[in-house]
Amino acid sequence: MRWKQSLSTLAVFLFSLGTSTGCGSPAPASGAEPLPAEEGPNEPLPKPGDPPVKEEPGPVVQQPPPVKEEPGPVEEEPGPVEEEPGPVEEEPEPVEEVIAAPFLVKDVTPGLLAALPAARTEGYVPLGNRWFFSVDDGVHGKELWGTDGTREGTAMVTDLLPGAEGSNPESLVRMGDRLYFTARMLPGLYALWSSDGTATGTRRVTLLGSHAQNVAVGDGVFIFKAKAEAGSSWWSNAYSLWRSDGTPQGTWELGEYGFSDRVTAIAPVWEGGTLDFIVRLFDGGSQLWRTNGTAQGTRQVMGMSAPWEPTLMTRVGSRYVFWARGSETGPFTLWSTDGTQEGTVSLSVRWSSSTEEQPMEPLTVIGDTVYFRGWDAEAGQEPWKTDGTLQGTVRIADLRPGAADSHPVFTAPFAGSAWFTALQETDTVLFKTDGTPEGTVRVTPPGARLDAEAKPQATPSGVFFSAFSTAGGNQVWRTDGTAGGTFPVSAADPRGLPWLAGWGGDRMFFTSAEGVLHATKGTPGTTDTLAPLTAGQAGSFDASSEVVDVDGTLFFTVPVPQGAGPSGRALWRSDGTARGTQRVERTSEHEPTHLTPLNGGLLFLDGRDHTSLWWVDRAGSESRRVGDLGGNGPQFVSTGKHVWFVRGQHPDLQELWRTDGTVEGTLRVVDRIGRGIYSDIRPVLRAVGDTLYFTTVQDVWTPMSDTLWKSDGTREGTVRIHTFANGPGWGSIRNIWPAGSRVYFHLMGDSWTHQVWVTEGTPETTRFVAELPFNNVPGHESAALGDTLFLPLGGNVPRLWKTDGQTSGVVREFGLGPTTGGPTSLVVQNGQLLFWASDGSNGYALWKSDGTTAGTTPVQSAPPPDAAVRVTSPSPLVSLRPGGPLLFTASDGDAGLELWRTDGTARGTKRVVDRVPGTRSSAPAHLTVAGDHLFFSAWTPESGRELWALPRQAPEAPAPR
Repeated sequence: MRWKQSLSTLAVFLFSLGTSTGCGSPAPASGAEPLPAEEGPNEPLPKPGDPPVKEEPGPVVQQPPPVKEEPGPVEEEPGPVEEEPGPVEEEPEPVEEVIAAPFLVKDVTPGLLAALPAARTEGYVPLGNRWFFSVDDGVHGKELWGTDGTREGTAMVTDLLPGAEGSNPESLVRMGDRLYFTARMLPGLYALWSSDGTATGTRRVTLLGSHAQNVAVGDGVFIFKAKAEAGSSWWSNAYSLWRSDGTPQGTWELGEYGFSDRVTAIAPVWEGGTLDFIVRLFDGGSQLWRTNGTAQGTRQVMGMSAPWEPTLMTRVGSRYVFWARGSETGPFTLWSTDGTQEGTVSLSVRWSSSTEEQPMEPLTVIGDTVYFRGWDAEAGQEPWKTDGTLQGTVRIADLRPGAADSHPVFTAPFAGSAWFTALQETDTVLFKTDGTPEGTVRVTPPGARLDAEAKPQATPSGVFFSAFSTAGGNQVWRTDGTAGGTFPVSAADPRGLPWLAGWGGDRMFFTSAEGVLHATKGTPGTTDTLAPLTAGQAGSFDASSEVVDVDGTLFFTVPVPQGAGPSGRALWRSDGTARGTQRVERTSEHEPTHLTPLNGGLLFLDGRDHTSLWWVDRAGSESRRVGDLGGNGPQFVSTGKHVWFVRGQHPDLQELWRTDGTVEGTLRVVDRIGRGIYSDIRPVLRAVGDTLYFTTVQDVWTPMSDTLWKSDGTREGTVRIHTFANGPGWGSIRNIWPAGSRVYFHLMGDSWTHQVWVTEGTPETTRFVAELPFNNVPGHESAALGDTLFLPLGGNVPRLWKTDGQTSGVVREFGLGPTTGGPTSLVVQNGQLLFWASDGSNGYALWKSDGTTAGTTPVQSAPPPDAAVRVTSPSPLVSLRPGGPLLFTASDGDAGLELWRTDGTARGTKRVVDRVPGTRSSAPAHLTVAGDHLFFSAWTPESGRELWALPRQAPEAPAPR
């Protein structure tokens, strides 16, 4: 049963968890010298072979591993740092801060979308008096929907993975009175689900490492192939055979078949209570197996030495027909077997001319004949048939004479004929065949053509297909295979071809090009409009929208609607009122991107030429061009009064520049900062207060050796702190992290080691701190409590790690799981660290830490194992006001993605408002504090995704009477 507690695991919308990989562990050398103060740089960076620079006072040289002295750095241990936690006290009853209600600031883009997005449904399975399918409505991602054929009865069943990504339900089947399917829970983690068609009746059966494939339903049990959940076994990347009776206890792997052996083909139907399947062997060849759905009843029938990678298996008469390679690198050809080694033969017809292309279309069986797409050098890809013997394998027709391919795609049979689409000249048209050249005829009338991706569907009422005709436009058609019985059954759709969903009861369901569900009985005038499946309201925000605070004024970019001017994005500003939310007309000739606050205004890159830099004041009344990037991709870093960027078209000629928003204040600071042959690794730029810390490479042809610099924006204030150029190996600085009065940085060395170093901005204070645990790579993200640095470490076993420059170690490990997610979105609030982390099976949850192992715990208790909601994308934690609650986006299963708050306690973590009640979500995003408001975008059925705000100041309590 779907979990209904209000305090459960939190599902979230926005994700930024980055880890970087690289190299380095050299012996260091150091020096400190300011660049000359002349206008314009004229002193080159050191070159290989230059003598070491003598400096006074000399650097304090430290070699990794650190010298054992007091107080020296503690060598890294893989386990957690054992610290004595403080006394365990009962969590005090929090004094809950009142939060004002959020409100819609302005419907910036009112009305409906000029063109609604299409809704291509997948799967169409009946259950009771309803039909179920998956579809993406443009807001919630692809999720499970149901319809009873009425407008009121068409809705999303449940939102298993709240957010725009969606759980992507696949392999929908019915067994008994329940629906079964697989859905994505986290990246790399899937699950088998069971449903009675309601949200509360949708339950998780078991975790998997992939979607299910080749599902074959038997009597009270179904068989499928899937990967085991990642990390559960050393062969978990291979497909193995699974069986399920629909319960967790009755679902398991039937057997594993050795390292990298995998199930590649499963017979489509059970016969006599058993089901056959083929396993590909790691060292070549295959095996035919048979199962009755039990481990004891799963056995090998025979080995086949010749066919490699068998796939798409079907039964015809007493033989199996399947595609396989004749050798490890050979092309796919059609094979047949009677279950004996001698009776396993190649039928000598290829899938395609390519040796790499794999068969994708299932084999169609009518009686004792298999219809398929085949290739030979004489006619190309054309329709073929076989009875499972070499003599009975023949090409039916050459629809495009010569070696040109007609690309036939077979669909379900109807009235004893095999139906397929194929190219005729340049159009995709519909054919039927009885297996003879003269019995292969075109069904589509002249002037009509089909969408190559849309398969016709055979029903008891005839074959339905979607086609464009010069006479009627885009319509749904029905045919019985005769000219008189072929006619359109729906009105013309001016926006595009309809998409066939499936047959239900006595009607064909289909969606229009605007995502509206319709149903027709197959005759003109019987088409009903049921319900829109996609959100129709126009919105002002999407995944590419940018939002920044400029001294209390919010600036944001809005997609320009079709017909409202040049395509691209427009710049808007808001003070939190409808009247004060206006387009910045001074930028109407530009497409502002990479918005960066600067000196009371906004710096941006013009997306129309991708090179010019502009500045506009906060009022939006003044703008000016301040420079250009010279063709390099943007990397803006702000130190308050300056914004820094790398300029240059060639990696060897890249320069470090800064701007204050004026032409005169846009200056080159360093001649060459690029990495030459290592240009795929960008220079590291990091703001530390009003100072920029950055890296350079000493030479492009020697081992990669970085130098750490800092600059206040002037030539004389640009100083080299430490260089690794003269060591025996190479060293690459990958990340820079400020913490209190110190700056830590990540050095990757020769043996793929990862080290943490620290500096206080001088050569003398730059030293090695600690080696990070093996196979743990830090990313850009960090947090600081005073001078103590906290880092999330990625790897097979993610960790939270900390150092104060002397003592270093692991605070907590996040146990090995199928998709363990290390700490992310680290925030310090009221003396404690808050972050998201995942144990790999229950998704992400909110955690808190006081810096000790015992004090690092989930904010809330773990959810039950079959909880429907799984967190895939942790939301940023944004402080509403100093010391006040943190706001974020989450779902608890009772509602969709909505706005939540936390003070770091279980009691103080709750939903702020359910803006769109039920399973749907308002999915707040772009949370940004500006002035007196916290702004965010949110979706509602009435206005689409628009700008909302929440006052930062708590509302005044009513005066006592």
